[in-house]
Amino acid sequence: MQSADSLGPGGLEQTATRPAVALPDTAELLESLLADNQPTVIQQSIVWQYIPPELRWRITAVIEAAGRRATPDAPLAWVRFEPDEWDRRRAAVWLRTWPTGSDCLVAHVDYHGRWIAPRQAISTR
Repeated sequence: MQSADSLGPGGLEQTATRPAVALPDTAELLESLLADNQPTVIQQSIVWQYIPPELRWRITAVIEAAGRRATPDAPLAWVRFEPDEWDRRRAAVWLRTWPTGSDCLVAHVDYHGRWIAPRQAISTR
């Protein structure tokens, strides 16, 4: 391990400085990644609660726009593993598919995979 003195003048400050990294937000990234004319799956896992509401709306809009471009030969699926809105002790797995836009509750699951309770297809659309 080097001492601060061995780094020379300003060496300690240089080692503590992190370079700035510019990353697109999730909505921008999805827009650039979602390709037309091929089957596509988007999967999210325990992230929605950490995203500000305005960004959630933008992400949803980007995915729905891609869904409108989906075809039977190039479908889009959005798999969501998130806390269950009605019982936070479990997660819910939802599957939305296009070109139909159907949204189905697939299962209730333990957050750490200890159990899964498959559901009959319960469509909200």
